[in-house]
Amino acid sequence: MDQKATEKAITYFIEYLFGQVELFASLQTKADPRYSNLYKKILYVAILDSMSRTVFPTKGNRERFVRFLRFFSGWKEGDHVSLPHLVQLLAKAPDPNFQKLRKFANQELDKWASGEINPLDRDPTFDTVRKLWPSDKEHRFPIDGVELESLQHWHLAYTYRNSLVHEFRTLGRGGEIREEGSSYYITFTMYERASNGDLVESSETWELVYTVAFFHELCTTCLKNLDGYLKGNRIDPYSLFDFGSYWISDLN
Repeated sequence: MDQKATEKAITYFIEYLFGQVELFASLQTKADPRYSNLYKKILYVAILDSMSRTVFPTKGNRERFVRFLRFFSGWKEGDHVSLPHLVQLLAKAPDPNFQKLRKFANQELDKWASGEINPLDRDPTFDTVRKLWPSDKEHRFPIDGVELESLQHWHLAYTYRNSLVHEFRTLGRGGEIREEGSSYYITFTMYERASNGDLVESSETWELVYTVAFFHELCTTCLKNLDGYLKGNRIDPYSLFDFGSYWISDLN
């Protein structure tokens, strides 16, 4: 395909996805508005999946999704480690080798005041945590299947994506309390009934909330950056997808 044809294909691809993203933004349901947020997020991550296929077609789902966000989203906090998740992980891993990191994480979380809305830039950076993480291979996974990278927002976003796509639900117990703006943490308080019948506070957690506005911004930023990348490298996005009458790609 010549350069003009490639640029035309790229323009069509990007404009089509931009149109879909704006269509999703206007989606509303007649029922509980929380359903609208769920539907929008599912559609937004589908767009992100589609875009990631054009630059990392041979990678597995997690690696493709995470790499795409790293390169194209401009998400500054994506590299950060979720502090509440880190504290919880270290609570489940009482190994003395994590003592310095555990002390640091608990002290940082103690600075968060109950009832605050905390932006993600209050999370520590990956490098900050890595310096305190034991360097030997034995301590790579404090508990089975969970390593330091698992707590980065890049990877948490993929975990969230899986819950949306495969389980038709969001994660955590924090509701969206802002119609605009980026993602954040809010407190969630659990209550239990005392013997006298009164409700008393039993526990409080910090809940991570990835907002609809956040996913919309991710999609629009990624589309703008992907447009420049595809054109600059003369990559036809449609060449990375299978087309034909047969659902099994090898038959086309």
